[in-house]
Amino acid sequence: MSNRQSALLRVPVSIRNRIYYLCARTSSPYPTSRFIFALNSWRESRRFNEPARNIHSLLQSCKTVYEEVIAFLYSSGIFVIRYSGPGSLEPLQWLSTTALASLTCLKIVLNQAACHYQLRSFSCCSEGEFPCWAGTLEDSCRNTICKIVAAKPREPHGPPLRCHDIQGQDMLAEWQAVVVHLSHGLTAGRLELALVCDIASREPDIATAVITPLRLLPRLRDCHVRLSAARETKLQQMAEALVANLTGDMHRSPILNTTSRGAACELLNLPREIRLRILEYTDLVTPLKEVNWSRLVNGYWASQMSPRNVSVDPDCPSDIRNGCQFSWCWHQPNYKAPIGCFCRVYHSSASSFCGCWAPPAALFLVCRRLCDEARYVFFSRNRFIVRDNFERLDLLDYPYNSFAASDFLKRIVPERSLPHLRFLELVFPPFSYSTWPRADHPASNDWRETLQWSRGRLNLPALTIRLEDECELKDRWERFVLGDERYESQCCEGEEPLYSSWTCHRIYSFLGVASQDYQARHVFDLHRNHRMSERLKRQKRRLEFYGLLLSCRTIYKEAAALLYSANIFIIHAESSTGPFDPLLALTTTALSSLTHLKIVVNQTSCHLKVSEVHSVSDCCLATDEPFGPGRSWCGANHDKLHQAALRSTEPSAISLLKDWNTAARHLSEISPGSMTLFFVCHVEHGDVEAGRLALAPLLRLPCLKSCHVRISKRPNLQLRRLADDAVQKSIGIAAPMTSSGVTSHFLNLPRELRLRILGFTDLVTPIKEVSWDGQAYRANRPTYSMPHQAGYNDNLQFCCRRDHHYGCQFRNCWLKPERSADYHAGCFCRLEHTAVSSLCQCWAPPTYLFLICRTLYYETQHIFFFANRFIIHDYGDLMNPRNFAALPWVETYPNTRLTASRFLRDQVPGSSLRSLRLLELTFPAYSYHAWPTSEHTAITDWIETIEYIKDKINGPGLTLRGYKSILSPLTRLSQDSRGGPLHRFYAHLAYHWAYTQDNLSMAGTDVQKYYRFIRCQEKRLKEEAERMYAKAPSDDDEDIPCHGIEHFHEVSQEVLNKPLEAWEGEEREGKEPRISFWHFCHEVMRSSG
Repeated sequence: MSNRQSALLRVPVSIRNRIYYLCARTSSPYPTSRFIFALNSWRESRRFNEPARNIHSLLQSCKTVYEEVIAFLYSSGIFVIRYSGPGSLEPLQWLSTTALASLTCLKIVLNQAACHYQLRSFSCCSEGEFPCWAGTLEDSCRNTICKIVAAKPREPHGPPLRCHDIQGQDMLAEWQAVVVHLSHGLTAGRLELALVCDIASREPDIATAVITPLRLLPRLRDCHVRLSAARETKLQQMAEALVANLTGDMHRSPILNTTSRGAACELLNLPREIRLRILEYTDLVTPLKEVNWSRLVNGYWASQMSPRNVSVDPDCPSDIRNGCQFSWCWHQPNYKAPIGCFCRVYHSSASSFCGCWAPPAALFLVCRRLCDEARYVFFSRNRFIVRDNFERLDLLDYPYNSFAASDFLKRIVPERSLPHLRFLELVFPPFSYSTWPRADHPASNDWRETLQWSRGRLNLPALTIRLEDECELKDRWERFVLGDERYESQCCEGEEPLYSSWTCHRIYSFLGVASQDYQARHVFDLHRNHRMSERLKRQKRRLEFYGLLLSCRTIYKEAAALLYSANIFIIHAESSTGPFDPLLALTTTALSSLTHLKIVVNQTSCHLKVSEVHSVSDCCLATDEPFGPGRSWCGANHDKLHQAALRSTEPSAISLLKDWNTAARHLSEISPGSMTLFFVCHVEHGDVEAGRLALAPLLRLPCLKSCHVRISKRPNLQLRRLADDAVQKSIGIAAPMTSSGVTSHFLNLPRELRLRILGFTDLVTPIKEVSWDGQAYRANRPTYSMPHQAGYNDNLQFCCRRDHHYGCQFRNCWLKPERSADYHAGCFCRLEHTAVSSLCQCWAPPTYLFLICRTLYYETQHIFFFANRFIIHDYGDLMNPRNFAALPWVETYPNTRLTASRFLRDQVPGSSLRSLRLLELTFPAYSYHAWPTSEHTAITDWIETIEYIKDKINGPGLTLRGYKSILSPLTRLSQDSRGGPLHRFYAHLAYHWAYTQDNLSMAGTDVQKYYRFIRCQEKRLKEEAERMYAKAPSDDDEDIPCHGIEHFHEVSQEVLNKPLEAWEGEEREGKEPRISFWHFCHEVMRSSG
């Protein structure tokens, strides 16, 4: 294949590397992120499978491809080779200079006794808490899975290497030749080398012969060496010295390398308190401060929690997360799968990846004084968990003559260190009745002797003991620890001597008193004997823990305290007689534990009784528009579910509010600062007296943790002030001091600083975009995508641009749950209702800033109209075009004036027109006949509006977006009185015949043809509108060819090459690109059908 004729070599390098990657991926049999190659299988070509033959053929195509493929494979892959007989290491000697220079990861297995297979999922260390070689055996593997895998002829376990083995001598000779070849071609600081050569115990000569040739290699990036499957001190030190020499990362301190007998350690000259403090920062204290001991392992090991379990546990404490890096090194995220286990805790190995904890034996061997102090720190700063053997539980009798706890106290812990123990946990196996040792068993006799012997040696007032057992042994141990008199007194009082509140909490949670771990709180209706699920649907089964509350006084106090503190309770005043009786029935224990309560005295929307078909937020989907689809849905489905608003003149309303006053007086026994209250009581709009009667009982309650109040369905300023005062007083916020003598120095600042300060107020909306529909200003949502449900489902963040997603938290607050309780409490939006809540952060115009003084009035107007983009449209955001057919004005335009005309002449003061910087005029997609003609009063008024604003706007600073039917009057803005044109003008027009029957028939037969046709028509309308403003010839008689997406005028090389950051940067700086990035993406997706 020559360069001139090869199509592959004309492809970009990145594409060629992708092709090489796919070829190598199919050649590797392992499902890992990096492909793995076994070099032993390359010795005979007849052993190649079909994908391997493909990459082998690719290597033989030409020299250029060969060099690229070799460099890519050896730099991206992991290569494994194992010694299986004479000549099995020859593939390493076949590697070319290019391959050796590109090699990044190489694993060599000279001899394996356990754990090192090519995949971690089949390794011995990946199953169980202990690796297969945790003991000192040398001829077999202890893991059951390991035995099954080792029986396969492909990768068997071999015996440890000994000096008299003839096969070992042949292997060492071949090994030396291989290392010499590697040393001539490797790149310094590039290779990660893993070496496995399991050597028999007390064979240092073999270890020296294996590691000596490796000193010829250049410096390595990472190195992992294992010299024995069992842990042996001498081999461990040799492996650490080799890794330090090859990587250059671990250097010994000159103080530790000194051999002078006269060199004295300055640590002993420090005071004892400082020495103990220093020793606490060594490995004498484990990362989790827990040390385990078992005679099965015959040694100490740190408590371990798998990083996989920590990653899926959202409530895992930070200290446990940090401690995981010191254990389970073969399960760490940065640990490569095919490398295998090089844990220094269980093997004689050294690795830059292993940071597992091991007992610092060297600190106990320095001198007698440091040995005593190290023992003090070790036994007093760690919790010790003593485990018995769990493997032989199928026997009919206890197989040992002593418990593991007896061995630990009498044989493992030095007698002088027993007073240092502070926390001791004894874990016994879950024996059956027949296997538990009898009173005359040797283990029981030894345990009694151990208790008597250790009683005078343990520091019992400072020692905490925990037993993992529920049998007679627990009572005997409690009697020993507490003493006979105290034990008998606690038993007579009916108390549990070593009571565990955590265990009771688990039992109560399992019975349904509280939610299980990682679940949302339960929601209970006080009027009904049922619990509501997360979707607020009734569960028809009875409560399982009802009998538990009736069992006894002690259990009732414990269960009731957990029940009312961990769940949410709702009460609706639904009956005419005794509407608050369930609330009045709560005991003092329940009230003092109550944390979340919702009280609905009366509701006219949203806070209805929950059923299987109605949701709490259905009503708030309606708007104040006269034809809102949400309002019609609510009227059709909630006609009999809502109640009438309370009036101060109705006797029934006064009676209900008196009952609420009585219930609030009973609620005064709650704990201060612990309860979150949701209060709903809809009074008649504008009835201040009824609102005062409804809110007055809240002032009798103790200080609340948080309070959310809704007093009326529609916003009312006077009722809002009453609710705001009541909420602030209920949560302990004092009313602001009012003094007529206090003057503000804000006006003394320069005007530039005042404007800068006002730019950080609510005068600028979160996304700097305001819509006006003829009724009110609204913080607009992005028009290019579906609205983001703020705080309710963060998985929808892809719907918002990064800079716009911040503004989602300031709208649609009724879609956000109450964060601390993970509960949807209903709508408390201050824009839609007379409500006060910390949950509502929706944007509203800061009208109070316009009412301070005349100077601030003009400055706030300037900031409001200058810093925001304004979108003017006829109807609200929720106007559904599907309902247009049912409207009575479908035959003609319904208004006498355009909303844009009302905005420019009536809404914006004349002095503020010059502050406008971006104005978008949006009109619904009316039918052709419904759009106003040129003689219509709306169009006539629009022409007059243009004449009115022509001399008042700042043309060079204003960007205008408009639509076809109102464009012709806009041509008068091309030159204002000062001769300056508009800064920018854009037109985005929809083809008004897009949804006729003929065009929809075209879409049914050929979708691509339909979209090409519509796109070309929209292109024509856009170009005509922009030429109309620029006073360019329109060329109406010329037809524009419509052949496909290549004629889409917005798609240019400049647009295609512009990154997303450039689009967002221009948007933040107030610049308007020639085409919106999101509009461009929408058009590209639409063109693909």
